[in-house]
Amino acid sequence: MNTAPTHSFVPSLVAEQVDNFSWLPDGEGFIVATRENEHLHSNIILSKIIINDRDILTKSHFFTIPIGNDELIAGTSQFKWSHDSKWISFLLVPTASISADSNTLCLLTSDGKVFHRIDKEVLNENDWFKWAPSSTILGYISGGGRETTNNKKLTLVSPPSIQKKSITPKGFADRDLTWKNNNIIYVSRSEEKKSNNLEEKPLPNLYEVNISTNTQKQITFPLRKNGDFVIDIKQKQLVWIRTDRKNADVLISNIDQINEETWKKI
Repeated sequence: MNTAPTHSFVPSLVAEQVDNFSWLPDGEGFIVATRENEHLHSNIILSKIIINDRDILTKSHFFTIPIGNDELIAGTSQFKWSHDSKWISFLLVPTASISADSNTLCLLTSDGKVFHRIDKEVLNENDWFKWAPSSTILGYISGGGRETTNNKKLTLVSPPSIQKKSITPKGFADRDLTWKNNNIIYVSRSEEKKSNNLEEKPLPNLYEVNISTNTQKQITFPLRKNGDFVIDIKQKQLVWIRTDRKNADVLISNIDQINEETWKKI
């Protein structure tokens, strides 16, 4: 058997001091974020780097994010494209402890012509903003502050409109969202409560939110002092973590009929 590589790639430096990057939807290159200068209020430069058939990289300016003199922005999150590749979502991340309280959710068209700052009260959680599978709707968790059981609301925005719609009921807090389809979102939801004591913070259950029918229902019922977190869908299986804050299990269920079973202990 010939195990020799059929293709070689020579490393090439194309950008320095890159804060973040993500591959383009077509896989032919990536977008990178760098700072214009070393000042904390410097503009953020987005560039596209394209790889051609001969592994030659070409870099071009894509968009400049203007940063005000009163802002202290360290960089961006990774970039996420809508299903039709026409919109990009990402966070503007401020410095140090400020980022733990609030970040700015942004939308940018893939041609770099339209830019919006959608929400300035978002935590720096990469899984807390996600596009619908095949619809231009962005779901995200809005609300500043470090407490996940207070002021955290499931919110929708559908560009080109930048009008936001919060769909979390009063008295509850949401986190850890994932889309089942273009109409149904799963969220990890608890009662809303402010507390500095970890043991007093409410533990969440999973809820199914139908944005088409405006209905919401609880779908998991863990034992007392257990909560359900960090949800995802893999191969038509709903996957989440259940923990009592000391031990944790990975649970799975068919998405068409919730019938949970323990998959792995962690």
